Amino acid sequence: MQIGWARLSHSGMPFNGMMLLPTQLTLKTTKDGVRLFSSPIKETEQLFEKVGQWSNLKEVEANEKLKEFNITDRLRVKATIKLSHATSAGLGFNGQNLLDYDMSANLVNGRFYSPEEMTSMEITVDCYIDRTSAEMFIDNGAYSYSLQRKNGGRNNEGYKFWGNNIEVKNLEIYKVKSIWE
Repeated sequence: MQIGWARLSHSGMPFNGMMLLPTQLTLKTTKDGVRLFSSPIKETEQLFEKVGQWSNLKEVEANEKLKEFNITDRLRVKATIKLSHATSAGLGFNGQNLLDYDMSANLVNGRFYSPEEMTSMEITVDCYIDRTSAEMFIDNGAYSYSLQRKNGGRNNEGYKFWGNNIEVKNLEIYKVKSIWE
């Protein structure tokens, strides 16, 4: 297990970092050999309450489901996005791309990522969104990253899937419960 450290600035705060979610590190055999995977520890499940689950949605339908959560700045979103052809797709919040998958260049948020199945048209994301940060776990922990949440200025479009003719094969939404309950 590990608890990572993120060097993220927090506006108006006298510190520049934070601890990330505790994750379990596992070795898994892939087509390219043994690889390290990182996934949130199972105990984090206690912090979330599932409030919606849908499957086989077009982009417009998925965005309609997300609308009721647009004012929520703490949320967990699990999704599998299916691209229709070599293109890019993702998930944003108030104009900031939390996930930007460019399948034709094998990039996730500008960094190289190649799925286990090279011809796969799908990417799975487990996204933990907090007020100042987001932690993303791609394809069951094959790739993970954290990023600073940025206020989109006047952009208040909320959560939004985007891409060229994408399908959201699975969408699960979880609200964050209080740790003091």
